[in-house]
Amino acid sequence: MTDATTTFAPSAQISVEARRRIVLWLAILGATALCFLLDHSKLVAVWKTGAFFDSDDAMRMVQARDWMAGQSWWDLVAHRLDPPQGMLSHWSRIIDAILAPLIHLFGLFLPAEAAERAARIAFPALSLLALFRAAAYAGRVYLGAAYEIAGVAAVTLSGVSMMQFSPGRIDHHGLQILGLFFASAALAEALDPARARRAAWAGVAIALTAGVGLENLPFFVVLFATPPLAFIVRGDSAKPLLVAFARGLAPALVAVFLATIPPSRWLDPRPDALSIVYLTAFVATAAAFLVLSRLPLERWPARLAASLAAGLAVVALTVFLFPSVLQGPFAGLAPELRDFWLSVVREMQPFLPLLKHKPASGAGWLLGFFFGMAGAGLGVWRAAARADRIERDRWILLGALLLVGAAASAAHVRSFGSAAPLLAIGALGLVAPLCEKLKQKNPAFGGPAAQLVLILAVSRVGLAMLIGSIWAPDSAKAATPLAPGEPTTERCIAPESFAPLARLPAGLAISQLNAGPYLLAHTPHTVLAAPYHRDNHGNLLALHILTDPPEQAEALARSSGARWLFLCVAKDFFFQRYVDWAPDGLAARIAAHRAPSWLKPVALKGTPYLAFEILPAPAGEKPR
Repeated sequence: MTDATTTFAPSAQISVEARRRIVLWLAILGATALCFLLDHSKLVAVWKTGAFFDSDDAMRMVQARDWMAGQSWWDLVAHRLDPPQGMLSHWSRIIDAILAPLIHLFGLFLPAEAAERAARIAFPALSLLALFRAAAYAGRVYLGAAYEIAGVAAVTLSGVSMMQFSPGRIDHHGLQILGLFFASAALAEALDPARARRAAWAGVAIALTAGVGLENLPFFVVLFATPPLAFIVRGDSAKPLLVAFARGLAPALVAVFLATIPPSRWLDPRPDALSIVYLTAFVATAAAFLVLSRLPLERWPARLAASLAAGLAVVALTVFLFPSVLQGPFAGLAPELRDFWLSVVREMQPFLPLLKHKPASGAGWLLGFFFGMAGAGLGVWRAAARADRIERDRWILLGALLLVGAAASAAHVRSFGSAAPLLAIGALGLVAPLCEKLKQKNPAFGGPAAQLVLILAVSRVGLAMLIGSIWAPDSAKAATPLAPGEPTTERCIAPESFAPLARLPAGLAISQLNAGPYLLAHTPHTVLAAPYHRDNHGNLLALHILTDPPEQAEALARSSGARWLFLCVAKDFFFQRYVDWAPDGLAARIAAHRAPSWLKPVALKGTPYLAFEILPAPAGEKPR
């Protein structure tokens, strides 16, 4: 009997663990399917028509196509944007390196066009699977294995899937959100000295995320500060944390840098993407951590002084070598473009205008931050009451990330996407003790159903449902009637709207700024303008052509070498901005059906775009 029992027990334990994993992955797959089901209209549109719902997705596909067509891995110039010089993109090839294999894989059994569409559906689906697996990991780190599925549910109901992981979403935001979320959970786990090696994975995740983009830089500061703060408080027991984080971060970042930056740009100090600036700062940070780990400092004031000195040294070195980093990522943007375009870009808007113009949405976010912060604060209090230093420090880390998320989101609403999964885990800090109280009163009330109800109550989706039931929807309040025949943004970006334009002979096209990526993705034309800050020359030239008086715009248009002018006269597709900016400019004249004679109308059916051919100057006429 003893032998039989000894043999049987491990098998039973393995069976229980296998069952737990199966249930977890069923929950992850179910959450992914639910998110795509709720966004099924986009899924159908991408599959049937190849639609893009965001200019970044269209531009990403253009970049991936160019690479697959033979453009060098190192060549990140968008050659069809503002030719002949093109625009050097601040994006990397990391996402292209995922998209291209997916397209090739689906191309084994699908036509080329269908393979691309399938890849554009598979990419966000795989990203969502990874995000939900990270959510389960975070739930376990903060609250134990019993809250893995609760973590999945919380992130599912955070609304982040509809923001950055919807079908067809292939730009860089999703992977940055995923990388930050995983890095924060891994570092939180590593605060347990017995699991300090997990900090290496946090460093690797930060390096990969930085290779994709730097929009989470404020959050990185919190993660970078965590190991030395632990060292200050704990002393020698935190040294393995310093070492592991440094050994994960530095080699991974060097590898990402060497793999994505061509040797010709190794010394180019660009502040808007991974460059020698951030390589220097991050590697210097890792080196400082290794130095701190070797110092025999027994008293916390000495450790504080050493850590502050190390941090100041890293900052001083970076600023001394690369003072341009203080000017920010948009330092090179022309002042006119900053005022005309960047100041009204939706994702760059501060929170207060959102609260003013869309109070229901703004109120939902405020409540979401309140519940997330309250959960983190309650987690700190409960851990302190139990004298559980590790758990307390984990909740403090999450609270610090949420504070930074609140500040970043107040400045630019695009940071909501990065904060959303963290807020969801923070809100679990409220759900867990409530479930425990309910379970004490009645075991039936503390199970998964109770967890789900409570998670819904404090989630972004639940709050949106509540606010929507008592408050008129923002869209209903903001809606303004369209003039007869006036196109909508949806029509301006619909693939079928570009089909008539694609049948025209290929040439350089002038258009409103937001239309550029869609024209590149759906037609063979080249374009002057697109909504990217590095396209200074093309955007500025197109701005002047469309806002200068027709007499001046004529000379600019002809000197640009453009053959076509395409305009979708929709107020909410950035066209009205040109009219308001220059009521006497070319765009306003065209909107008023008073196009100048040097623009020859091109009759097209099935498109909301007004198309004109730019006529050459009459023989003998001097340039103006």
